[in-house]
Amino acid sequence: MTLGQAAMAITVELLKETGEDAIAWEQRASSILVKPHQGFEATLYDQGDELMISAERWHTHFDDPEEAAWCMRWLMTPMTRIVHELKGGILAAVWVERYAENGWEAFDPAYFLNPEYPPDWVLEPGQKWYRRTIHQAALAMPMEVDDVELIDGLPVGWTSEVVTVEVTESMGLQLFEHED
Repeated sequence: MTLGQAAMAITVELLKETGEDAIAWEQRASSILVKPHQGFEATLYDQGDELMISAERWHTHFDDPEEAAWCMRWLMTPMTRIVHELKGGILAAVWVERYAENGWEAFDPAYFLNPEYPPDWVLEPGQKWYRRTIHQAALAMPMEVDDVELIDGLPVGWTSEVVTVEVTESMGLQLFEHED
């Protein structure tokens, strides 16, 4: 069994256990597309010696099938959201945020501008920074979450609408600096 086959099997089991009525999936030879009835889709890809997960232009890689399957499961909950950072209308970075005891925490950015070339991140005249946040709540949490503030079972700040706000600086570039 390949890494991808193992990850897809675990993903299907997790979905069957916790939310088969709120979600559908399409399994192919080298991928599984998880499609909630409401919310964003996520795909797990078998890439031979590693796995890739993508959702809403964000992506990350794994070499552990169980870790990848749980990532797919968590992406379907209200405790995880996707954030796009735009430089004017240009997609600069995308990351995942998870809700924890201190609020929303950003991690695992994917870059569309080169974070090692600071001039790419300087605003041109008339440009502004924006963040577009995409929330998910297709499936309930698979376990109790301690030490987090919830309102009607949802994280503070959760909304079913895609929200775009103007911000004063790039967080994507700050996330890259923290990875060093």
